[in-house]
Amino acid sequence: MRFLLLLLTVFSTKLSIISGLPDEGNDFETLFEEWLLKFDREYSSADERAKKMSIWIDNHEYIEKHNNQNPEPSYTLGHNQFSDLSQDEYHEYNNLGKHSSGIFENSEL
Repeated sequence: MRFLLLLLTVFSTKLSIISGLPDEGNDFETLFEEWLLKFDREYSSADERAKKMSIWIDNHEYIEKHNNQNPEPSYTLGHNQFSDLSQDEYHEYNNLGKHSSGIFENSEL
């Protein structure tokens, strides 16, 4: 009987902890909305908005993972006006591609 009571107590405690957790999807939505307002971003369609939010979430998770490392990293990351761009889109936006084939071929070090 004591075991059953202990099991019930543990189960109810875990259930209350789980039910008290925020809905992560809603938190991402709120954070994304705040970011949209801060950087004055608008999208032409619901599909584009969904795609950009997905990219933003991926970037947000990368930022959080980096900033929460143990030991603490020597620098921190944060959101900026490019947070809704994929890595490929960012490279294209800034003309960051591969160097032309002739840049280093003829130079002597």
